[in-house]
Parts: sequence; structure tokens; C-alpha cells
Amino acid sequence: HADGTVKAEQQISDTTGGLTTTLGDGDRFGISVAALGDVNGDGLPDAAVGADFDDDGGTDRGSVYLLFLNADGTVKNEQKISDTTGGFNGLLSNGDRLGLGLSGAGDLDGDGTPDLGIGAYADNDGGSARGAVYLVTLNPDGTVADDVKISDTAGGFDGLLDDSDRFGFSVASLGDLDGDGAANLAIGAELDDDGGTNRGAVYVLDLSSSPEAVVNSTGDGTDTNPGDGACYTGANNSNGDPECTLRAAITEANASTFVNAIEFDMPSTEGGHSTGVWTLSPASAY
Repeated sequence: HADGTVKAEQQISDTTGGLTTTLGDGDRFGISVAALGDVNGDGLPDAAVGADFDDDGGTDRGSVYLLFLNADGTVKNEQKISDTTGGFNGLLSNGDRLGLGLSGAGDLDGDGTPDLGIGAYADNDGGSARGAVYLVTLNPDGTVADDVKISDTAGGFDGLLDDSDRFGFSVASLGDLDGDGAANLAIGAELDDDGGTNRGAVYVLDLSSSPEAVVNSTGDGTDTNPGDGACYTGANNSNGDPECTLRAAITEANASTFVNAIEFDMPSTEGGHSTGVWTLSPASAY
């Protein structure tokens, strides 16, 4: 109601509300709940629910349920994401407790389907219970399209976590703080010791897209002998080494039926790199 009182309610549990999954004792379904928007495209908002003591794959590894809802709040159908189901590729260990921290994350991959940020606060990457967060992009049926782990040792995270910081204890979507088109998330680390014992901390993560390579092959020399397994224009580069330009690499790759990719080694110390972007041009190709 407009005055804040409850108009109606619908319980969802092991025995009511349309949930077809059988919950286990101690699963703690409902420890976290997140609004997702419309995942399956039926025009109704959907929800994610954590069950951080779920034992799929091992003790207390945790899980998340995607609930596709009817207009009356009952469950139309559900999709579980855990160590053993839903397409999740993260490597969970016993006691990781996936699902205590939980938040919608907007549309991370731009495919029109809402995505998830899921905490696993007892993850041991880098040390005991330092914690982790998984960014999970979803398919319209609620299965996992892809997942990326952010922890003390993964995902480009530069924060200095200590044992028992419990990064990922809470997760919240902040929208796009800096207007770069990428989502931002706030991640709680409830037992961080900055300033004193267990004072806690929050990390604001900028999930900007990966660096891009801007390529200009105008004027590049082409390959002298396509299909011979060597990319070579017949000239030497500024270092005195045999020159391989982008155009020559493409020519050589197209002439070789066993080649299906061109891999570039572009360290940030090379010329043409600035603020995460590499620009290749005939003058800098080698």
C-alpha cells in the first residue's frame, strides 16, 4: 500500500510457493535475496536467492537459485547455480559459502539479459578466508553464460587482502559511477583490520571493459610467400629483425588452412601503448 503496509505476501519455501527443488537441512535458502529484472523475457521481474550452506559438490560450498516469478509472486520455474549445476565453471571448495553476498549487476556483457555478482566470502585464494566475488553473466534460462572470479589472486584485483578479511561478504550494484558504460560494484570485506581489529572495509570495483587494440594496416607490406609458415614482408624493422606487419600476418594466416588465429604479444612497454590501449600502425608494426 501507499502507506507502507503490506497488501499481500507469498511465501516461497521447500513446501510452498511453487519451488520444485528439494532443499536440504541447513541450506539457509533465503540468506540473501537480489532483484534481477526480467531475465527470461516474460515481462515480469525475477529474483536470485542465496543458499550459502548448500552442499552441492561438497560441504557448505553454497548455491544461488534464479527464481522466475509469476505475477502473484509464486515461482514459475527455477534454475540453480552451484558447484555441480547451472553451467557454473568456478572451482568451489568446501566452506566457500557461495551466495551469502548477492546482487544484481546490470547487464555486464551487453546481451540484454541481467547478470549477477555473487560473493564467496570464505574462499581461500591467497590465504585463509580472504574471500572472492564471481561476476556471472546469465542466459535467458538462468544458466551461466560465463563467470569471472575476482579475488586476492584473480580478476585484476589490486586490493591488499589479508587472511579472514572475508571479501564478498556483501555485494551491491552501484550502477555506472564514472559514466564509462561499465558497471560498478561495492564489495564488503567485513573483517578487514584497517585501523583496528575487524573494523571492516568496502571496495568499489570499476568493471571497465578489457583494453582494446586499435589497428591501422594502411600501407603495410604484405607477406612475401603466403603459406610458408613465416610472416615476412621481405624487409627488416627498426630493430633489424625480419618485419611482420598486420597485413602480412593476415595474408599468411589466410593461406594456411591449419591457422585459425593470430596472436599478438603487446606488452605495455611497447611504443603505441597508452592508458590501456595499444595502437598498431605501419610505423610501429614489427
